[in-house]
Amino acid sequence: MDNKNASVQSTGQTASNKYLYTIGFFALVILAIISFVYLFSATIPVRIGDQAFDKYQVLEKDDGRYLLVNGQPKQFIDPTDLQSFTRYAAVMELPMHLFINPGKMFLSGLGSGSLARSYSAKGWKVEVADPDSALLNIDQTFFGFNRAKIQLSDLNGRKYLEEADSTYDVILVDCISQGGYPRDQMTKEFFKLSSQRLTKEGIFAIAFESTGWKDDIVKTLSATLKQVFNEVYVYPIVEPPDVFGSIVIMSSNTPHNDLIRDLTRNDRYDPYWRYGNDYQKVHAWDNRFTSENGDGIILTDDKQLSRLVIERLQQASWRVPKDYLP
Repeated sequence: MDNKNASVQSTGQTASNKYLYTIGFFALVILAIISFVYLFSATIPVRIGDQAFDKYQVLEKDDGRYLLVNGQPKQFIDPTDLQSFTRYAAVMELPMHLFINPGKMFLSGLGSGSLARSYSAKGWKVEVADPDSALLNIDQTFFGFNRAKIQLSDLNGRKYLEEADSTYDVILVDCISQGGYPRDQMTKEFFKLSSQRLTKEGIFAIAFESTGWKDDIVKTLSATLKQVFNEVYVYPIVEPPDVFGSIVIMSSNTPHNDLIRDLTRNDRYDPYWRYGNDYQKVHAWDNRFTSENGDGIILTDDKQLSRLVIERLQQASWRVPKDYLP
């Protein structure tokens, strides 16, 4: 009898343990689901209008608000004052330091709207071309873009310049915010079109990502720009100079070797200065260089940037550190 009672008691304990284990397992599953939803609740996936395989996302984190393109962070702002901390965007503001008075700027590629907003805030008249209506909706909702202050077209940058009947002091092509390498805006013909839309002292600048300061794409775009412009300078951003990151090339037919508006340097030796936009401008300006003559393939409408090169760069973009920003 005692053995029978012990057996029944043991069976009851086993059943009870299994019940507790089952409850515990489902509790952990529910907790994991809640944590997952909480972690990604600030991510808003949106399909863009003209390329169904692409996707924009907005990600809210403790340090700021991110715009992800194809799953990768390409823009970063402080939502309290809408200040951008994307490094290449700071460098693309350098042309404003090369003119006495605000002028007229054209931007191909809206991004988070920070570049257009920055120029507009300094008194520049800004025109932007970007065909993605979904991106505009994101910018208006999450990045403070005000269409009433900035002229925006749904044409792509090249088509817009082809139809333009005015000239610009600055033309910027933001390949990074476009999430790739717009091949039709990287050819000799497009650069010639851009030069025809610039004023005599106008500046053309293009921002893109490369594997280091002297990647083949840097040499190729520099060589192609030299077919059209007298002055072509590479403005490096990433450190060390052989890793993947953003880079800017500026071109003009009139020399711009001296700053008209001084840059803000670290005269007080602030240890955090290196992480701000002023550092990015100073670093790029002080380290600018010209590519060696003879290097690089000349890109044309008939011989555009190789898709193999684009694929190599896209693969490299997925090997960057988690805290990478262009």
